[in-house]
Amino acid sequence: MVSAIDRAATRERLRRLIREIESRPSAPRPFVHRPVVADAPQLRFATEWREVDGALMREREYPAAYLHGAQSLGGGDIDGELLALLGGDDELARATASDLVFLDIEATGLGGAGAMVFLVASGRWESGGFRLRQYLAPAPPAEAGLLRQVIAACRTGSAEPVLVTYNGTTYDAPMLDARGTMHRLRMGFDAMSHLDLLKTVRRGIRDALRPHRLSHIEAVLLGLRRPEGEVSGADVPGWYFRFLRTGDTRMLTPIVEHNAADVLSLAALLTRLAAVHGRAEEGGHLERLLLGRLRARQGRIEEALAHLEAARGLTKSVGLRHTVAMESARLLRRAGRRLEAAALWREVAGGEVAAGAALVELAKHHEHHERDLERALAAVERALALRGPEPALLHRRQRLLRKTAVAAASGGAAIQ
Repeated sequence: MVSAIDRAATRERLRRLIREIESRPSAPRPFVHRPVVADAPQLRFATEWREVDGALMREREYPAAYLHGAQSLGGGDIDGELLALLGGDDELARATASDLVFLDIEATGLGGAGAMVFLVASGRWESGGFRLRQYLAPAPPAEAGLLRQVIAACRTGSAEPVLVTYNGTTYDAPMLDARGTMHRLRMGFDAMSHLDLLKTVRRGIRDALRPHRLSHIEAVLLGLRRPEGEVSGADVPGWYFRFLRTGDTRMLTPIVEHNAADVLSLAALLTRLAAVHGRAEEGGHLERLLLGRLRARQGRIEEALAHLEAARGLTKSVGLRHTVAMESARLLRRAGRRLEAAALWREVAGGEVAAGAALVELAKHHEHHERDLERALAAVERALALRGPEPALLHRRQRLLRKTAVAAASGGAAIQ
C-alpha cells in the first residue's frame, strides 16, 4: 500500500517535470518555400508574406472610406454605449473603437487534439484606417509561433482589448485557448471582453432574416457579394491540406482571401450598426428591428418602441409586421399604455400570424380592464377556433361563462 509520504513525493516529481517541460522553448521548423512552378501567383505570395517566429505574417491597411460591399469600414461612430447595447454587457461601455480586435480563425477541424489553427486574421482601427494582419502556419510545427504572434497582436495597443467575432465565444476563443494549451502557452482569450456579433444577430433579427451565416448577413445588410465560386468555410481545411501535400501556395490564396473578407465584414457590420444607432432614419427594417429589440432588453421602452414602430413601417412582410406589433404591445402594456396595446392586438387579431395570441391578450384586456365579459368571451371563442381546444383557453372560456351567468342573474352588473 502506497503511503501518504510516497504520494506526496510522486506529486512533487510530477510538478517538477511539468515545470521543466513548460520552460523548454518550442522550436518550430523554419518555413521553406517549395513552389511547384515559379509563376506570378507564387512569386506574389512570397513577396506579400514575411516570416515571424516560424510563422508567416502579412499586413494590409484600408482607409476608413474603403467600401466593403456598400458599407465603408469607418469606425468613427463606435462608442461604449453602442458596444454595451450590441453585446448585452454593461462592461463594454468602457471600451472605445481602439480597444476592438476583430478576429477570425481557420482551423483543420472543429476541435480535438487533431485540429490545428493554421490561419488567423485580426483587424484594428489604427491612425484613421483599418489595419488587417494575417498569421499563417505554413506547416503544423509553426502553429506555436502563430499563436504567440496572435496573442501579442491582441494585447498591443490596448490595456483591455475587446474581441469582436462571429460565433467566437463558441468557437474561435475556445479553439485558440485549447491550441495554446497544447503548446504550453497561456492565451487567455476566454477571459477577454467579447462582442460576438452572431449573438447580437440572433437577439435582434432572429426570425426576420435566416440563415444567420455571416455570408448571408453581409449580403443583406452590407450589400456584399462574395466572388463567384469563393471557397466555403467547410472547404477551407481541404485547401490547406492540399497545400501541405504539394507546397503550392496557390492552394492558400482562396482561404487567405476568405479569412480576410470575414474580418472586413465584421468591421463593416459594426460600422453599419453604429451609423443607424446614431442616425436612426438611415436604417432599414432589419437594423431598426435589431436596435429596438436590444433597447427593449435594456428596459429603455420609449427608444425600443420608436425603433420597433419604424421597423413595422419599413418591412414588406405582413407576418413580421404582426410579430413586431405583438412585441410593441407587450412593451406598451409594461408601460401602462393599455389602450395603445389593445389597438395593436386588434390589428394583429385580424390577420393570420399571431392572431391567436393577440385574441388571448384582447380577452384578458376586455375581462380585467374594460369589464366587458361579452367581448372577452367572443375573443376567446375566436382564439379557440384558431388554436383548437387548448386547456388554458377552455379554462378561460368556462370562467367567463360563469361570470356572464352571474352577471345576467344579478341584473347585468359586471363581475370580476
